[in-house]
Amino acid sequence: MPRLCHLRSLFFAITVFASGSGASVHAHYAHAPLSAWRTTTFAPGQAAGIFFEPAAPVALEFSVENVAADSISLDRYVVRVARTRSLVGNPQSIWDSPYKNVELIGEWPLRSLASNSPGELSPGRVLKLSLSATTGKYGHFSVMIALRGGAVDDGYRAAAFAVVYPPAKGPKPESYFLATADDTMTRGESTDFSIPERYGIKWLRLPITPRFSADGQFDWTIPDRLAAALRRHGLLSLNDISTWAGPLPMIGGKPITYAWGRKVNLIPRPEDFPLFGQQVEQVIKRYGDVSPAAYLRNEPWEKGSITFYHGTGHYYGEWLKVASTAARRASPDFPILAADAITNFEDNIQMRGLTDYVDITSHHADLEASRGAVQSAVLGKRAWETEDWLSHYDAYLIANLTMKIAHGFEKSNPGDPGLYQTQPGHNGHPDWRFVPNSSIALPAPAGQAVSTWLHFIEGVKFTREISPSHLPWMFLFESAADAPAKHAAVVIGRIKAYGYGYHEAHGDVAWPAVTAFGKLQVADTDRALSVYDFSGNAIARDARGGFEIPLNEEAHYVISTRGASDVEAKLRAARAEYAGNTLQATLLDFTQPLEKKPAVRVSVRNNAQATTDAEVKLTPPTGWRLVAPTQSLAALKPGESRELAFEVAETAEVAANRYPFSVEVKSPTGGLRFTENLHVAIFRRGTVNVDGDLSDWEKIGALPVTVSSGAAAPDAVEKYWFPFMNLPAGHAGGTQVRFAGAWDDDYFYLCAEVQDAEAHYRPSMREGIYFTQHEAPLDFLYWGVTPEFVSTAGDGLKIAFDIHRAGEKNDPWLPPEAQKKVDARFEALSADYEYDLYLGAKNRLAESYATVRDRHLARIANPPDDNYRKPNPPFEDPRFVIEGEPQPEVWRLMAPGVPRHNYYPFSNRLERDQGLVPRATLVVKREGALWRYEAAIPWSELAEVKPVVGREVRFSFYVLNDGKRSAAWASGRSASGGRSQTIHPTWYRADAIETVWSFQDFAR
Repeated sequence: MPRLCHLRSLFFAITVFASGSGASVHAHYAHAPLSAWRTTTFAPGQAAGIFFEPAAPVALEFSVENVAADSISLDRYVVRVARTRSLVGNPQSIWDSPYKNVELIGEWPLRSLASNSPGELSPGRVLKLSLSATTGKYGHFSVMIALRGGAVDDGYRAAAFAVVYPPAKGPKPESYFLATADDTMTRGESTDFSIPERYGIKWLRLPITPRFSADGQFDWTIPDRLAAALRRHGLLSLNDISTWAGPLPMIGGKPITYAWGRKVNLIPRPEDFPLFGQQVEQVIKRYGDVSPAAYLRNEPWEKGSITFYHGTGHYYGEWLKVASTAARRASPDFPILAADAITNFEDNIQMRGLTDYVDITSHHADLEASRGAVQSAVLGKRAWETEDWLSHYDAYLIANLTMKIAHGFEKSNPGDPGLYQTQPGHNGHPDWRFVPNSSIALPAPAGQAVSTWLHFIEGVKFTREISPSHLPWMFLFESAADAPAKHAAVVIGRIKAYGYGYHEAHGDVAWPAVTAFGKLQVADTDRALSVYDFSGNAIARDARGGFEIPLNEEAHYVISTRGASDVEAKLRAARAEYAGNTLQATLLDFTQPLEKKPAVRVSVRNNAQATTDAEVKLTPPTGWRLVAPTQSLAALKPGESRELAFEVAETAEVAANRYPFSVEVKSPTGGLRFTENLHVAIFRRGTVNVDGDLSDWEKIGALPVTVSSGAAAPDAVEKYWFPFMNLPAGHAGGTQVRFAGAWDDDYFYLCAEVQDAEAHYRPSMREGIYFTQHEAPLDFLYWGVTPEFVSTAGDGLKIAFDIHRAGEKNDPWLPPEAQKKVDARFEALSADYEYDLYLGAKNRLAESYATVRDRHLARIANPPDDNYRKPNPPFEDPRFVIEGEPQPEVWRLMAPGVPRHNYYPFSNRLERDQGLVPRATLVVKREGALWRYEAAIPWSELAEVKPVVGREVRFSFYVLNDGKRSAAWASGRSASGGRSQTIHPTWYRADAIETVWSFQDFAR
């Protein structure tokens, strides 16, 4: 019996079912206002509110109780049904995507099942009511109880249902989509998989592994139940074989927890590896038909993990060997997935020579769009996106799923799928997108969107992007020759988020200057095309017999009866009309002294599928004069970029070396305008003495540049010039950096002043303790903190040269041809040379491990507070003290031939690898809040930079404050853009190194 809950002065309990077409009851809903919501009803065996017939009426029944003191006239209330979509929240949060009403379907009065007239409802009286609503469309719909006369968004959202295409029957191993099972399924509390089945989803990320009985035997009760449900619903599972219920690493008879609950080790002890291998082998033999692939812990990276992994890298390698070997004993061709993002695959598997134990690479490729799939293909491995944590916003979700397939991932999983709302088992989350604290499975807009996407592209193979150089996004899918014809294209006008690459204020994720929506005019004289909207509804032809496809964030589907070539030809010939700017402009710094009056270089790119003209107007700073401040571009083709040189008549040099130029670009459909500070970016020839006294730099005439972040006012630096010491140590807010470079025949020199109020030292890479382990037999676990290694701890200065383009780099992981396949719209390849400069502290443990362990055991025996009475009492983190003065170190992070990876204690050491740079000199001095860096790096270390007078190179520098980037030269520059992990640590987004510097000799 559905539970009754309060709404204003009423209780409502709603049952949703479809009448006609032999449909049966699908779900029970119970609802209340947000402040009072608490529902536990879940109807097993019923696919809650998912229907297949747009023309069939959906019947609703309500139980209403008046809990007010007075009678209520029910004719004041109406029920409204509106088509709904996800509303953009913060796409980086899986919980922030509320609904929006996009179309009112209809409005009906409440009717009594007994009298067909609601009338007056006296206090305490319960009345059963009903209505019947027909949507006539595919889509996601909300049911609202509202006051008569109120707007469609004024109603209380009481329920939801979806109308989708009937899915294909039976499992599909090749299916593109991988959903995440909810908590109740994982625990075996629910085996009702009818919702994903009715959506057309074929794969779930669902662990099917045994528990252990009291006598230490495998208990197959729950996994047997889950496997039976998968078979019943025609679904497949990606199995988490690392799920371990056997003996855990313990101290004092209790599992180890670090730092007040931050980590719990749910991993087998090495002495239990034989038993773990038996578990894997038996799981695959028992469930291989419904779990034809498995993965070993999704996030085993040494920097830390959210999935209870705290072992060393060496341990993970041994664990992977056991799992993979056991799987192949069970079935020689059984595929094993391993790792996390491609960066963790590099660190944990490639660097350890373990690629033979992996068949499919597992990714969280939210930061690196395509590199993971490309790098996997080089190794002959398949690539799956196993957890991307995309927004629940349905438009972003479909765009991301399509892009993942285009980038070579066989399957894509958005983490928490948001396919139905709310998920059973997620009662701890105040899920305000619909109703909080509900365990009823209500269809969500994202689920309807995924179902539609699968309907159109499932069973066809992605072949290519139709227009990768410009908008709109058009992805072509083609049926195999021996398969039923189902050729399709997915058309998206603008993608605003790909993974975490979110540009709410800046337009398209690849072409951020494009902020407009528009339409695509597609001719179809032979009437072979059909076009469908985001929800799967057919779009009518226009007056000319073709189609006008909206170019917005929503995917549209184009189908042809004449094959994929027909779809492609007609979409290529279509004209895109955006109601606004489609151009992009880039400015470059000056690489010659101003006395030579170097031209201002401006590049303009056309990002839309329509040839256009443009006018470019450049406004120089005060005191400057251009020969011709306005230039024209004629017939700029789709995807074409042209560079203009604005000749300079007069310059006005300023000490701050910052010159604000404003550029305005106009086209027939719109334009853009912005101001960017340009600089004279040169390395001055001259020899300096690296001693921390920066007066040598003034003598050789070095020209510094300044960058600020946070609250540091960039204009404040204009009054300061040499000597460098005049930079104010107490400047408030943000980070301020002044940097200069120089060169001679033997060395590249650099100096920098950094305003940073608090010192954070890195662990020395020469000596000292920079990681700790438990004592044997628990020495396969890090003690407390995971390794704080170079590039992720302390303060420091980082420099990077990017010399070679894709196809020319000496990258051990990516051969030249593979480099060209990495999608440059989202990611730039790693810098050719990258170095960290910092003060390294020699540290030692303040207390020995034995002291901390014994104190922990004593607290377990005599708990001082409730923390030590819990099943997982906290084991203290190690504390360190510094011995002596921190010493300057220059650490090579990247150079040609060095494999990209993050340096960990248990990584293999290669002949050409990261490490301290011999013959490099660094002096770091600190005065109050001011740091001064001065360094020399030999050209033998930077052999491929090849300094020649007048040569331009791509270069950038970064400042780290307590392990985090606080200021970056390339940040916010029109030439760069945050696209990829170009520098270390590789899991952080950085700016592409497209800022240009040159080598100059003023004596010539």
